Amino acid sequence: MPYKLGDVLVGDDPFSGRHEGTVVVKHGHWIGLRSNGRTYFYDYRQLRRPD
Repeated sequence: MPYKLGDVLVGDDPFSGRHEGTVVVKHGHWIGLRSNGRTYFYDYRQLRRPD
């Protein structure tokens, strides 16, 4: 997995929507991003580094 805890990423998913946040959870293929006080979970393939 190319990301580690504390990385800032952008996640884009048709169900969760698009959020920019900090990686706070890693579990298998799933990564939890903390954004605006909430945690959103994405498959790591739906994530990218912000421009």
